Amino acid sequence: MLIRDPIHGDIELTSVEATLLDLPVMQRLRGIKQLGTAHLVYPGALHTRFDHAIGVCALAHRIVAGLRRAGCAVSAEEEAAIGAAVLLHDVTHVPQVNIAAPEVD
Repeated sequence: MLIRDPIHGDIELTSVEATLLDLPVMQRLRGIKQLGTAHLVYPGALHTRFDHAIGVCALAHRIVAGLRRAGCAVSAEEEAAIGAAVLLHDVTHVPQVNIAAPEVD
C-alpha cells in the first residue's frame, strides 16, 4: 500500500501494516487530535494520531535502513515487528475532552 504524506512523501506499507491500518481500533485514531487543542490557536495544527502513526512507521523503516547501512543485522521479521509496533503505539489513547470553563456572572 502506498500513502502519499505531505511530510514524508510516499510511504510504502507492507501488507501486514495495511491490514493493521484497516482495523477499527486504528481507524478510531483518525478522530483523535495529536496536538490536543493547539488547533484553537494554530488553525493549521490538525494532525491526528492516525497521521502520526503512519509517519512514525515511515521513520522507523528509515531507521532500520540506516542501521543496515551501518552494518547492523536487522532481520525482515524484526523489521515487520517494528513496523507493527510503531503503528499500534497510540491505540490506547482516548480523545481529549474539552471541558468548558464555567460562566462568570
